[in-house]
Amino acid sequence: MSLLAHLSLSLAGIPKPTQTYSFKSGNYQLFFTLAGSGPLLVIQAPGWGIGNAYLQSGLAPLATSHTLLFLLPRGTAPSSGADSANEMRSVTMAFDLESLRVWLELPSLTLLGHSNGGTVALAYAEMYPERVEKLLLVDPQILGFDDSATWIRFFGERMEDPRYAGAIEAMKGGMNPQTDEELQELLKKLIPYYFAQPEKYAEKFYQQLEAAAKESQHGGVQVSPFKAQGDADRADKEGVTGLFGRVICKTLILVGDKDAFCSVAAAKIAQEGIKGGGHDGVELVVLEDCGHFPWIEKGDIFFEVMKRFL
Repeated sequence: MSLLAHLSLSLAGIPKPTQTYSFKSGNYQLFFTLAGSGPLLVIQAPGWGIGNAYLQSGLAPLATSHTLLFLLPRGTAPSSGADSANEMRSVTMAFDLESLRVWLELPSLTLLGHSNGGTVALAYAEMYPERVEKLLLVDPQILGFDDSATWIRFFGERMEDPRYAGAIEAMKGGMNPQTDEELQELLKKLIPYYFAQPEKYAEKFYQQLEAAAKESQHGGVQVSPFKAQGDADRADKEGVTGLFGRVICKTLILVGDKDAFCSVAAAKIAQEGIKGGGHDGVELVVLEDCGHFPWIEKGDIFFEVMKRFL
């Protein structure tokens, strides 16, 4: 019996995470949580300190058909903090996925990454192309792509929209939190900007985020990785764009057309770059009237597409 089978044996039929484990990646002690039963799906959380509780809550329906492994990145407690800011680069975090694969004694991984987690998952597929069976990128951040035109367009469209007034004010304020509490308050103000229909979903999502953080052993957002990863990625001029052509696995990119942070334009650059390497097994799905969290605004379609691809 494989190591993964031993770990997940007691989880069959349980839809929510109940077991947390740790492993070594170089000098780092990293933690992950398992949920569900079936084929393994590794879910890479963003590295900037939001943790994985929101993914455990939002992606729970996938646990009916898969064993979900929610990885907590380096720098986000209780996983080890980084020795230097450079080791908090999104691309560098991909090495931890390889350590996880080796520790689990698996020949390859099926990966899902959301937002900055998509950056890390894509980097892993570029660096270890033979080690990825399937790749699912949900509203991925494409580090190294200048998407300022999209940002300016959305900002202009939303400046006079009262639904985004608090977020616009926070953005103008510089977004430079110094404590976990300040980052939590900033995120609360920004959340409406992540949605196409904030009046329906923003408050609900924030309440779910708070509830998930309280239930989780990992707590709320953390400012230390927020600053460290931000500094490291701003210095990374290539990011993931330079190695698109190395991806050879079956790939799904899903993005909301109203996502101002991780845009359709960025998703298309990734799709074209992967195709440019001679790989035609990459699919792009754009959800209309949808923002950064498609499992909330377009849940039925989102999970239908996910399960079909998997």
